[in-house]
Amino acid sequence: MKIESDFSVSQEHPCLPGHFPSEPIVPAVLLLDMLQSCLGEHIHDAYIHTIVRAKFLQPLKANTQARVKLCLSDEQGSFVIYNKQQEELAKGRFKYQQGSAND
Repeated sequence: MKIESDFSVSQEHPCLPGHFPSEPIVPAVLLLDMLQSCLGEHIHDAYIHTIVRAKFLQPLKANTQARVKLCLSDEQGSFVIYNKQQEELAKGRFKYQQGSAND
């Protein structure tokens, strides 16, 4: 299954003033959170439990449009995050499952 979602992180996000005040960039943890958001929007009760590999290739500046693309199969997935110019910002692999994280 392939799913995609567009996103941007507002310059007013509380983590950005400390993540390079003169030129705010989106921290990697927020990019990974976008993966979870995209997965959760398309598969009820799904959550990422392991990031197998993640490579961050270019920074994403605040207020910049980006797209996350997920390819899913058998509770494993790969991701690519692109900017508007279709340049890869991050890519990797993860494992996910459905149900409560406390199960």
